[in-house]
Amino acid sequence: MMNLILVEDEIAIRTRIAVTIPWEEHGIQVVGQAENGVQALELMKRKLPDIVLLDIQMPEMDGLALARQIASEWSEIKLIVLSGHEHFEYARSAMEAGVQRYLLKPAENEEVLQAVLEAAGKLSKERESRHSLSMLETKWRSHLPRLRDLFLSSWMAGAYKDWEIERHSQEVQLLLPEQGDPYTILVMEMDAPEAGTDRYRADDTDLLNFALHSISFELFDGDNTYVFQDDRGATVMLLAGNEEESDGDLQLRAGFYAARVQSTVRDCLKASLSVGISGTGRCRFGGADLYRQACAALSQRILYGGGVVYPFHENNSLVSVENVDEIHVREAVSSDERLLEISIEKGDEPTAVETVLRLTHSAVNRSGTVEEVKTEVLLLVHLLLGIIKRRGWSVQEIAGTDYNTIQNVQMLQSREQIDHFFKRLVRNITKFGRQSNNLSGNKLIQDVLNMIDNELDNDISLYNVAERLFINHSYLSRLFKYETGQLFSSYVLERRMTKAKQLLNEGAQVQEAARQVGYTNTGFFSKLFLKHWGILPSGLKRS
Repeated sequence: MMNLILVEDEIAIRTRIAVTIPWEEHGIQVVGQAENGVQALELMKRKLPDIVLLDIQMPEMDGLALARQIASEWSEIKLIVLSGHEHFEYARSAMEAGVQRYLLKPAENEEVLQAVLEAAGKLSKERESRHSLSMLETKWRSHLPRLRDLFLSSWMAGAYKDWEIERHSQEVQLLLPEQGDPYTILVMEMDAPEAGTDRYRADDTDLLNFALHSISFELFDGDNTYVFQDDRGATVMLLAGNEEESDGDLQLRAGFYAARVQSTVRDCLKASLSVGISGTGRCRFGGADLYRQACAALSQRILYGGGVVYPFHENNSLVSVENVDEIHVREAVSSDERLLEISIEKGDEPTAVETVLRLTHSAVNRSGTVEEVKTEVLLLVHLLLGIIKRRGWSVQEIAGTDYNTIQNVQMLQSREQIDHFFKRLVRNITKFGRQSNNLSGNKLIQDVLNMIDNELDNDISLYNVAERLFINHSYLSRLFKYETGQLFSSYVLERRMTKAKQLLNEGAQVQEAARQVGYTNTGFFSKLFLKHWGILPSGLKRS
């Protein structure tokens, strides 16, 4: 039902229009009548009409002035003029004042009714359209966080060109880092629940990762930090700095953010998570490259365990950036297949052999025909070839005499042959991996060893070295132990005692030798020297 007000100083015309036209049959209700513009304005405030039918020539305030006032305060109201002036100038002025129809007196009832119904129809369509747009805008805004997540996830996956990144970021109202400003990417994942614990089951991983995203979002989303989930469910944080912030400062801040999330998750969920941190980028559209770096850093969890923040390092990344897509595939394989790869990574031959035999027996047992057995064997061979390929090793060099069997698994005719073949191949892969690791070493640890040797006279600690290299001290501790077989503090003590012994043998005084290996207290130095070498520095024979 539309509400109509009549504004006409001639009572006869006003009454005819109000009484003789069947308004209610057409969904129109006359809610008020006024004889001049002043009365009409007072009535408007109380009745809030949808349509106003008004005369032009009226006392106190004419129709054109009233029309302008109504258009100014109630722009949605439709105005229809009923006038005795047929001059074009009146009609033009009325249209400029917002009038929809201009009727000449004496207008018949049918003409007046038709003009009002046209105004009502137009107003109804405008309201429907406006309501629809309002609903769409409200719905769009409610979906905006999800749209941002989809954009960020697709950007990290490398789905966009530079111009598409610019356009889509504007569409979801997301401010990208300015060109030249530093930013880094953190990828965070919950560690698998420990075996034997009752708090979480293995299939709770998705729930835990959702909780991780919620905690991270609550802690840090906003203020040039965006938190979202990638297509694997991992929580990703884009941390932006400014042009005055150095790469090292941003990395330290990223490490602090990661530690804060770890602490909160540990307190709230009683669980652990691992974090991979990319290097620092300054190319506005380079997010996908940094994301791959963070994933590559996180993949080191396979070797060093969970609960650690892993920074990306060109020289110590154990899984190349190019293999991140394969990492995603690896994380989706069965637990035994993953255990097999981890055992090979660690050089744990007994576990690797035991696991591959368990896989072969399971594959054979679930096969119902000879062809199914051969298919399962072929799939397991491809799994091992993938492990070899990801490390850039030579299949022919590793396989040796079994290379022909790899090319033609049909040669394996019995369970015993299958078992022996896979045992030999896994042993060869594990042995080759150990030899490669020994030859390649680790550039980061070599840098640390050089730093220790060059600075024995300074206060050198694990925390100090980790901070200078912009890496997490827990990660450095594990990596150092893995590469050298010694604790950091034990190695430093050994190097200091060796250097002190050399200095004393070359004729240095005890106090001078102590100073050159970082000790200002000669008595304390002497006690350490005696404990290490079984003799006091003063009693050492000098040559």
